[in-house]
Amino acid sequence: MRWAANAISTATRWSDSRRNFQRRNGRRIGTRPQNGRPARLDDFIPAQAIASEPVEWLLEGWLPRGELAILSGRPGSQKTTLAAAVVADLTRGVAWGGNPGARPGSPVSVLWATSEDSLSRVLVPRLTCAGADLRRVYFAREGFSPVGESGMPRLYDFASQVGDLGLVVLDPLKSFAAPEDGNSESDVRESLVRVTAFANATGIAVLGISHLRKGGAPDSLDALSGSLAWGATARSVWVAGRHPDPDSEGFVLAHSKCNLGPLQTSLRYYGTAPDQTPTWSADGFAQTSAGLEVEWLGACDLTASDITNPKPPAPDSETKLEEVADWLEAQLRTPDGSPQ
Repeated sequence: MRWAANAISTATRWSDSRRNFQRRNGRRIGTRPQNGRPARLDDFIPAQAIASEPVEWLLEGWLPRGELAILSGRPGSQKTTLAAAVVADLTRGVAWGGNPGARPGSPVSVLWATSEDSLSRVLVPRLTCAGADLRRVYFAREGFSPVGESGMPRLYDFASQVGDLGLVVLDPLKSFAAPEDGNSESDVRESLVRVTAFANATGIAVLGISHLRKGGAPDSLDALSGSLAWGATARSVWVAGRHPDPDSEGFVLAHSKCNLGPLQTSLRYYGTAPDQTPTWSADGFAQTSAGLEVEWLGACDLTASDITNPKPPAPDSETKLEEVADWLEAQLRTPDGSPQ
């Protein structure tokens, strides 16, 4: 019978494939490797042996302690100024300006590692404008990656010596946790293992600053530059960008992802420079400060996707109606311009 012959042929091919697999791998399916040890019960953890722990927040709802968070945005979205505002409030132990109703915590120290901004011309002026307690802010020296393979032991030692380290800022994240291929999911996850392990072990939050890819993305997590693993590994992801309405000034900070609680309400903000009169250097150059401070403008109902993939403005129906009326009137006129 044909169906029986087909079944026998299929079974034979499967058996041959199975034997070939066993021959290549040197073992039988369903058995442990000859050089392996038998599984022990202590290789596995029963759920009842794990005590539940509450989530602790540096910034309530936004920045969890002991986890990796990402602040993302396109150039010009004032990510550094936002980060400086966060650091300033944390070092003073006051309620975050973006959520003034939150309960303030104890002051903490912050380590900021940057490969893009000048410490003396950008970061210190912005931290000063934001009101940071500069005695609690530390910078990683140029060329030293605190989360690199050789730097990580020193980061643990530094955290132990400072005692109240609450936040590590990596600006940008890819400069300090860069895999060989930033678009490879496996490479990105492997590169972030040290970062998340440090955060989990110490209870210190890590805030990585990241760029958004060019072009829009319907899903805000897809807009993160590089592999999706950057956003997947972080427990909280923020998106900063210009307000999509051209008639609205300022910027929007939106919550794209949070594995540890509900998404927070989006916030409008603006970076303002303090009034200052230029001074003059000895060789005749004007001198001003690059300091900026965040002015919070209140909550809004925009989402992170509204920032990464803004919708085109809706046509003005009244204007369209006027255009149609003008066209119709022109069609009804005689060649000499008089109405018919």
